[in-house]
Amino acid sequence: MLSATPTFTLEERESAYLAYMEEELRKIGSLSHFEMARLWRFAPCGHPYFILDSPLHQAFQARFNQHGGWTAEISKQVGW
Repeated sequence: MLSATPTFTLEERESAYLAYMEEELRKIGSLSHFEMARLWRFAPCGHPYFILDSPLHQAFQARFNQHGGWTAEISKQVGW
């Protein structure tokens, strides 16, 4: 009988994780200041870019700061 849950080797899991991280880091690198601010303000709880000890959060924070971080102008553009 076939199992409903597929099993993956450690190597397959690591490969999938690295591919996921590379793709997400590429996405972060392509976001505009406005897109990042909007995401920061309106992302749902638990969004992977905002888990504080995550490499994705560190990359997001660094890129956002390169854009100038939270300014009065970007905050007004994003709105509530």
